[in-house]
Amino acid sequence: MTCIVSFVDKKKRMMWMGADSMSSYGYIKAKNSLPKVFQNEHYIIGHCGYSKAFSLLQYGNNIPPPCGDLHEFMTIIFADHFRKILDEHDYLKKSDNVSSMGDKHTVFSIAVGGRLFEVFNNFVVEEFDYPYFSSGSGREIALGSLYNDNVSGFLQKDPRESIRASIKAATEFIPSVGGKIKIISKSY
Repeated sequence: MTCIVSFVDKKKRMMWMGADSMSSYGYIKAKNSLPKVFQNEHYIIGHCGYSKAFSLLQYGNNIPPPCGDLHEFMTIIFADHFRKILDEHDYLKKSDNVSSMGDKHTVFSIAVGGRLFEVFNNFVVEEFDYPYFSSGSGREIALGSLYNDNVSGFLQKDPRESIRASIKAATEFIPSVGGKIKIISKSY
């Protein structure tokens, strides 16, 4: 698993996302050389869980640009596009006419248009009413760190360092979080 931390600064019109590089499988952990966050023209995307779905999204078909109502777009067009990519590569699991990515722990964090979304393994899309969020292992610890930094103003003053510190806090207490931290920023 991994820890993903996201932040949107609406005043500066910037989106930030960071992730550690640890992969864990039961009692085994290893530092992963593949980044768990990427960006393209419109999105910053991070993932927790198995990396095949992430790789297919990153290297597969072009992700459509957002249009219209952003939540509706993410729920219908983005989720359907993602589902089709996975189906084309035989990574879509179907049970009782319900599609999923197969791994119940797979979660995607997405920053687009100054908003933060999560796409779960069953393609449910959630949007959160915070300028920051965290997903994956250690998210509770990272969220506490982000909350504190947001209240003190440090999150807005130095988003990169705040994101790094939040992931480091999760690293301190959660065995499946660790390794190098990659942080991406993008204007919107």
